[in-house]
Amino acid sequence: MNTFTAVKEKPVYEHDCDECWYLGSYEKWQDGKTVLYDLYAHWDEGQKTVIARYGSDGPDYLSGLPFASHEEVLRVAVERAIQYGVIPETVGWPRSGHVLVL
Repeated sequence: MNTFTAVKEKPVYEHDCDECWYLGSYEKWQDGKTVLYDLYAHWDEGQKTVIARYGSDGPDYLSGLPFASHEEVLRVAVERAIQYGVIPETVGWPRSGHVLVL
């Protein structure tokens, strides 16, 4: 796992990909409770995605750039990945009806 000096906290949940960039954590109120997510970006020739992990079990995550337009935690992951330079600013993503261009 890669990380940035701007991100001071450590991930809460286990994540098994050494190629992912850790983007920090994010709290979201849903279903009557606060859920903590660890945010990641995986950006190389083979895979371009963002990940929001809410547990250490294998399937405990959300992912996918196309879902960032309607899933708050994935949108935050995209915004942080752009801010940290993992995803190029020239890449479009689903925001306000824009089409994803990779």
